[in-house]
Amino acid sequence: MIYKSIDFETLKKEVKNEEKNKRLLQFKIINSFYMYNYIQLLLDEGVNKSLFIIDIRSDDLFKENHIKNSVSIKNVNKINEIKNEIKSREKIKIIFYDDEEIKSLDDYNYLLSDYFFNVKADFYFLKGGYKNFEKEYFFLCLNNKNEKEFSQKCVPYINYPIKICDYIYLGNFIHINNPFVNKFLKIKHVYDFTSSGFVIKDDDELIYYRYDVLKKKLENRNFLKNESINYYNFLDTRMIYDVIYSMVNNIKSELTNEIINETKNSNEISVCDNKNLELKSKVFHKNNEFDNVKVKIKKENILIICNQGIKDQTSEKINSISLIICMCYLIFKKKYNVNFIIAYILKICNNLSINSQTLTFLENFYQSLIKSNFNLEFYLSKHKLQNKKSNRKSNMNNENESLLNIIKSDHFRNLIKKYEINRSFIILENSKEYILSISKKDILDINIIKEKIAKKENISYEFSMSSILFHIYNSKKINFEEINNFLEIIIDIINDDKIENPFKMPYFSLIVINLCKALFFDKIDMNMLKETDLEEENKNLEYNLFFLIYNNIIVCIDFIINNNCNNFIREEFEITLKIKEENLKNKKIDKKIYMMFLSLKYLLVSLFYFYVYPTIINFKFSYMDKICYLLEKIDKFADYYYSIFKIDINIFQNKNYKAQICSYDYLPVYFSDILRPFIIINNYLN
Repeated sequence: MIYKSIDFETLKKEVKNEEKNKRLLQFKIINSFYMYNYIQLLLDEGVNKSLFIIDIRSDDLFKENHIKNSVSIKNVNKINEIKNEIKSREKIKIIFYDDEEIKSLDDYNYLLSDYFFNVKADFYFLKGGYKNFEKEYFFLCLNNKNEKEFSQKCVPYINYPIKICDYIYLGNFIHINNPFVNKFLKIKHVYDFTSSGFVIKDDDELIYYRYDVLKKKLENRNFLKNESINYYNFLDTRMIYDVIYSMVNNIKSELTNEIINETKNSNEISVCDNKNLELKSKVFHKNNEFDNVKVKIKKENILIICNQGIKDQTSEKINSISLIICMCYLIFKKKYNVNFIIAYILKICNNLSINSQTLTFLENFYQSLIKSNFNLEFYLSKHKLQNKKSNRKSNMNNENESLLNIIKSDHFRNLIKKYEINRSFIILENSKEYILSISKKDILDINIIKEKIAKKENISYEFSMSSILFHIYNSKKINFEEINNFLEIIIDIINDDKIENPFKMPYFSLIVINLCKALFFDKIDMNMLKETDLEEENKNLEYNLFFLIYNNIIVCIDFIINNNCNNFIREEFEITLKIKEENLKNKKIDKKIYMMFLSLKYLLVSLFYFYVYPTIINFKFSYMDKICYLLEKIDKFADYYYSIFKIDINIFQNKNYKAQICSYDYLPVYFSDILRPFIIINNYLN
């Protein structure tokens, strides 16, 4: 037998490297605060996710309840999948948790050596274990006892805002009207810094704030009429003082008084905060069922929202407005300098970059606080705030009174009542006779579509949207859960810049008008929810649909105006689904423009029949600010349309005039007739 020579130097190096690797494989402690934030930031990233959660408890405990998306250590196949998944990735976080607080981390090092020996990642152990985490964040835990409850099933999978510190959460536009977010995070005050602003649904428990950049003051409604609060006009020291002062005064009175009067001992605040957190945890633990939470938890927290949330994904050159507000609040609250605040934020979200303009602003704000000895009232007197409040109420009352006088006009209301809509769905056919068709062989199950999107797998937008349409047509009743699934899918498609608007917008507009018909004409299955939740879910869906209609009407109008300049057709043409593509070519009609007109037709009809009309007839003013803005936008577009096609607007004054109706969708075939009710409304409003 021939023996190979042994290279002892190489062997020693291998032994040393093995020992070094063992030393590197060590746990870090993570508390529930960071665990919560990492779940929101890192857990739902599809195939590229960088956070994995591992439950080391027994199988029985895991089956009974566990943190969402966590994997049992007993599930060898899943553990191996995780190891294979992260081999080629960087900045991976793996968090382990037991049932209760652990005594020594050394007792758990075997988990790393046995399961993740050659894995490059940051390993954490959850402080306090599952029981402690569940007390505060029960809504992120799956509990098999409550799996039959619709609310309990969907709650853990909602994306929640980032927690910046006690009382302060940072979110984006998807969080503003989410009832679960507001209840579980105890949101009382919403500061809206989105570009267009929102209208809060009727909710006595929520108080809405928006900064008017023209008047330079906080208001309790969106009076900006789509005036954008952008990064540059936000960087104003006076503005930030207004916002921070308001935030401080809206936090619990005991804490607020301590902050404004310059507390004698910051340690006392810390002790007080910890006691409050313990009390909150006890309340959450005792009332971990949805109905009890609704009744017993007192709301006191603040949600700050802007378009992007904590990070502006559209540009690395600017920072999120909400992030800047939160950093300024932390500077004031904790009395940290700018470097400490940046370190604090980076620990929550480590892939942020703070640009030089933001740094300069933060430094100036910090220096101004030092000069005033951290006294906000140095800049803001109570007398001025009271004047602002009284002026705001006066302006609001005058505006509403004049609008009501117009809408109460009998002649105006009788005109509007003439317009009705057919209740049947608009159904696509599998025929070349139609510019848009649907084939049954391309129909996919909704759950499969959602799963593929979550995994970021390639899936045709046509298959996805056609499948949703097909499902709506063929369901006698659809439920809230299904509609939320539909909205998630179509929002992903609408936000995908790789798909051109003329291709995706027609499907989208048909989905919207059919969902509106289902929602407003009682074709929704109400049995999925308890009676107490029905009204809330219904209003939430109404608002979500309105927001989609609002945004995409603007998209369609802007597209048509910007791309129709080369269109030399001056005779108005029919807008209908039942037209062949070759007919468009023969008439020299640009297909993309046609498809956007078709989309705008269904979106305008949805806006009018399901939002404008009920507002006028039933005095529902939930969306009035945005409706007024859209009416102005549509009025300008009507002027453009009528001038391009040289349409005589006086023809509508003829009592015998009747719009030509399409036998397929029971709507006017000419776009001028779609615009007619909006022109009438605008004439009265003007």
